[in-house]
Amino acid sequence: MKTDKLLQTRITSGRWTLPVVVMLFALTWGLTSWSLSSATDVPDVQQGTQLWQTICGWLPCEWMERLIGFLIYIGIGYLLIGLNNRFAIVRLRASIQTTIYLILITACPMLYLLNLGSVAALALTVSFFFLFNSYQNPQGTGNLFHAFFCIGLGSVFLPQLLLLVPLFMLEVHRFGALSPRGFFAALIGVLLPYGLLLEYAFFYGRLELFYEPFRQLITPGQFFHFEVLTSWQWVMLLILSAWFITSTVHCFTAIYEDKIQTRSYLRFFIDLSFCLLVFIVLQPQHCNNLLPLLMVSVSVLSGHFFALTHSQASNTFFIVSGAVLMLLFGYNLWTLL
Repeated sequence: MKTDKLLQTRITSGRWTLPVVVMLFALTWGLTSWSLSSATDVPDVQQGTQLWQTICGWLPCEWMERLIGFLIYIGIGYLLIGLNNRFAIVRLRASIQTTIYLILITACPMLYLLNLGSVAALALTVSFFFLFNSYQNPQGTGNLFHAFFCIGLGSVFLPQLLLLVPLFMLEVHRFGALSPRGFFAALIGVLLPYGLLLEYAFFYGRLELFYEPFRQLITPGQFFHFEVLTSWQWVMLLILSAWFITSTVHCFTAIYEDKIQTRSYLRFFIDLSFCLLVFIVLQPQHCNNLLPLLMVSVSVLSGHFFALTHSQASNTFFIVSGAVLMLLFGYNLWTLL
């Protein structure tokens, strides 16, 4: 079978794929948002740190929270396009990674509301630009400062993001960008948001705002508490795990086809996805907050896989995955109505 006749090829290379997916995302978001308030397993936007609750309290109405959540996901999708155009992770100037990310979010209406995970995913995605700019540049302390500042800023709302700091340090070393000045620049970048938070908390006499992220991080909670996971979370984790494994195998088997710099970026996303999956396995109660982050990294890996493979097996895998996501969306929608 010719590769241009494969459904996978036509969709991944089609110029109208992304606009259609964006319209479908907007349509499903608009049609299902009204029912989210009655869902029992939707993440409550008022959960999280007291700072997060304070910020949510500034929003005038629930629809504003939903609109901001929608715009954050669209913003992440736009950044993923810029990330590929800037660093050529997928050799084609493709937007397939954004398409995949929006499809994954579309399949999970429970994540439509403004939540900690979406904000943390936005901060994480922005950090990629500065981190990748530091590649083979030991003098690029500014890039390291901004990359780790994004991580620190996101961790103010989702403290578990701090667990990724050692991984980022390891990747900076692999990129050949770690130096004593770079290390301290990264350290200052992580700590600066907390310095600003301490100043705000001290000024308003609410020091608990500063202590709470650290208290949440060092409180281990329950490990392997899988009974808290709902059916849709299990299905989504299985899909993301299958895509992660398949994409990782493809990256290692076809590694000679990419430049050395691109291989380093792909290795970063492999390590990031693996760490996020481990975090979810260890503490499933944070699944809703970590899923948007995991979707970002897996979308890049699976976008690389689906855009650059043209076999009958990959085409079948693509179709089956799409069918499962459609069934998952239908099931989630049915549970909300």
